[in-house]
Amino acid sequence: ISKFMQTLIKKDPGLVKKLRATFLKLGSALDLPLVRIGEAGTEDFRSVSECYSKELVSYVRKVLQIIPQSMFSLLEEIVKVLTHDMAEVPTRLDKDKLKDY
Repeated sequence: ISKFMQTLIKKDPGLVKKLRATFLKLGSALDLPLVRIGEAGTEDFRSVSECYSKELVSYVRKVLQIIPQSMFSLLEEIVKVLTHDMAEVPTRLDKDKLKDY
């Protein structure tokens, strides 16, 4: 499912704002079992809480890693255009030669 979400983010980066609510819901869904463990008074509360937190953070990282990957691939395309496809314009240029650039 994380690959699917990454594909959606790559197509429409604005979805990241909506994913925030999804991640918050996932976090709150994990709270109920922790409340029950806390009510039972067992010593497992801390270890279970840490485990849930690590899993949630790991999932969020997996999904959101597409953002820097996409950003750097776009930057790579920009660098290619600037270095290979565009002609360098001299600092001083006569008016009649302006059409050449």
